[in-house]
Amino acid sequence: MTVICVITCLAIATLMLGGMVKSVLLTKRSVRTERHLRQTQWLVQAGAERAAFRLTNDSGYSGEQWSLDADAITGTDPGVVDIAVSRESSNQARVRVVAEYPSDSTASTRRTREFLVDLPQE
Repeated sequence: MTVICVITCLAIATLMLGGMVKSVLLTKRSVRTERHLRQTQWLVQAGAERAAFRLTNDSGYSGEQWSLDADAITGTDPGVVDIAVSRESSNQARVRVVAEYPSDSTASTRRTREFLVDLPQE
């Protein structure tokens, strides 16, 4: 009878431990996903500001692919920002910014932002 009680207690403890480990792993994954999302949002914002700055200083700017090493951003992985510029009219350009973080992963987060920029009159 004592052996059955000990085995039952061990089985219950094992199930509880397994549940706690699963909970910790799910929380860790959730935190990592949230961190990637926040980093991607910062990258798309930085890309938008970079494009707007470049357009005000260089009327021939047509976009770029901006690769960032992990050391260049506050992250543990590299990121990439694609900037595409198309002229809407002689005084406006449409900018499309796509940020991806981490750039070397199948589970990366991607965000896009489109906006118009008034071009300086020459």
